[in-house]
Amino acid sequence: MLQGLLFIVLTGILWSIVGIVFGYIARKRFDFIAVMGISTPFNALMTWLFVADHQQLFNDGVSRTPELILVMVLSGIISVIAFIIMQQAMRIGHHGIIWTISQSAMVIPYLFGVLVFGESVPLLKGLGMLVILSSFVLLGIGKNSARLVHGAEAGTSWFILALVAFLLLGIHQSLTTLPTYWHNWQDSARLRIPLIYSGLALGYLTLMFLGRRIANRRELWLALILSAVGIPSNLMLYRGMDLLRQVNMVSISYPLALGITIASFVLYNLCIVREPTSKISLIGLVATVSGLVLISV
Repeated sequence: MLQGLLFIVLTGILWSIVGIVFGYIARKRFDFIAVMGISTPFNALMTWLFVADHQQLFNDGVSRTPELILVMVLSGIISVIAFIIMQQAMRIGHHGIIWTISQSAMVIPYLFGVLVFGESVPLLKGLGMLVILSSFVLLGIGKNSARLVHGAEAGTSWFILALVAFLLLGIHQSLTTLPTYWHNWQDSARLRIPLIYSGLALGYLTLMFLGRRIANRRELWLALILSAVGIPSNLMLYRGMDLLRQVNMVSISYPLALGITIASFVLYNLCIVREPTSKISLIGLVATVSGLVLISV
């Protein structure tokens, strides 16, 4: 159990590094599409080489392969749109609030399972979702209370963009969970991560080609950092989930990882970047993490 929890904690820390890099790209006005256009194809290649089970794929085959490709690639493309919108929000808005809202998108797959597949919602999990959604009200109230670190007055457009990113990331996550509801289906060839990265790579490479974007040296380094963090975080997440499943604690995986990434990212922005944050916004941030804790119980 402790090893599984350690993997999940490390996943949350690595995810917070992704948020820090995203925030840095926004503050320094680097080309986000160029960075991701380098990072995601590399991740796709690495996961196809080292994550996918080629023997299972070519010798025994995988059931419902066309549907799996469609769902996972579409999921990746939707997340491309979500992250571009989130990046635009970060260029003009409060990074801590934007990251918190976008990472809270996991409530949407919960609702998806309830509304589409009739899953039951335990009282504490339902309360946790309500707390998270209610925290957005506090974050919205507190969004105009401080001048942002990059000199722009807080307005409403970045907050709306953050909510759109939240919705799209929720759809992305719902699609990634859809195959788990298929009758007698298992990801025996470990194709989900490679296919998601393939969708990401397809989206960013298309935008990169259409915009004739070329990454400079600093953007190449940022892409390398994201690749170095992205693949291990996914592997640690699934390894941690496998270990926690043995003790019937898999449900805490996502909430714990997300709570850690939100808390780590917010503390980084408060202590290192010194991003002005109002008391009511801090209450909203704490409420979000509290909601994640309730969901994990």
